[in-house]
Amino acid sequence: MKNKPKRNKQKGDKGENIARQFLENLGYTFIEKNYSSSYGEIDLIFKDRSTLVFVEVKTRDNENFIKFEEIINDKKINRILKTAENYIENTEIVFDETRIDAVFIILSDGERKLKHLKNYY
Repeated sequence: MKNKPKRNKQKGDKGENIARQFLENLGYTFIEKNYSSSYGEIDLIFKDRSTLVFVEVKTRDNENFIKFEEIINDKKINRILKTAENYIENTEIVFDETRIDAVFIILSDGERKLKHLKNYY
């Protein structure tokens, strides 16, 4: 059981790398990974044209009983919002709008499935 947190971190890192590659292939410009403040952490930050995009990545081993829209709860959304505000206050990046996207990844039997929800919140 002691290896579980390490496995989860490795799975999360792999998912973030998959999400980053996917979003870069869509034309998003990567800015930062794992931005943290006293409020929480944002997995990935991108620019999509003039929009600053905060991305939450969730990676799972299987898709049994998963309803993607229910994985990120209100408490997590509030942490993301506060962390995003902190980032905005401390950045010199020019942008017109902001949004939160979610990328859900399932890694199962050597395959991967990805679902990108723009404007998740």
